[in-house]
Amino acid sequence: MKKVFLIRHAKAENLKEGLSDFSRSLVKEGMKESKDIAKKITDEVSDNMILISSPAHRALETAHIFAEKLNYPAAKILLKDSVYAESSPESFMTILGEIEDTYDAVMLFGHNPGISEFASLLITEKDFQFDIPKSGILEFDFSQNSWKEIEKHTGLLRRVDYPKKYRNRFKESLNVKISQAFSELLNRINTDSSKNIQQSVEKHAAKIAKKFTKDLRRKTHEKSADQ
Repeated sequence: MKKVFLIRHAKAENLKEGLSDFSRSLVKEGMKESKDIAKKITDEVSDNMILISSPAHRALETAHIFAEKLNYPAAKILLKDSVYAESSPESFMTILGEIEDTYDAVMLFGHNPGISEFASLLITEKDFQFDIPKSGILEFDFSQNSWKEIEKHTGLLRRVDYPKKYRNRFKESLNVKISQAFSELLNRINTDSSKNIQQSVEKHAAKIAKKFTKDLRRKTHEKSADQ
């Protein structure tokens, strides 16, 4: 059995005059998000694993973050120019086929749209389309015992993970709790009036949850920057 992790690079600085696309580095938020995602898979990686990355700074920096969390020697990260220059599903398939069978798993760090298109090529569902978010990770299992035997649409999707996935869950949960608290309070005053403004309560609860989540995220990043 073989395992493939597809990882899109973390959030990077914007393209600007004097800075090439290749040289764009990660911003603090991107670094933190990659560290958070890497922590979630430390117990699921194989000892016989290889990390392969685009040589572009933002992808390689993301790979270094994962390598540190996984106790993988950064010097052993294999750089493939085609992950950046071509970034096509076909070039990724070629890379898989070149991996030695002594490795059970590979982590591939790349860019959109290529890495998302490659995911669509691997998964068993032929109509699958998913735009991998920055710092996002997809995990596939393959029944084949050789990398050369892996074919299109034979990958079993085991994991989809990305930073906003948990942020959105928290916001949705908070929204429900705020709405319920408001409704219970208003019901104690007047049930009929509470029912009449239920839609308004839900609308304002959503706004409060969104604003609170945004402010909490900002404070968390500020705290991380100070450490």
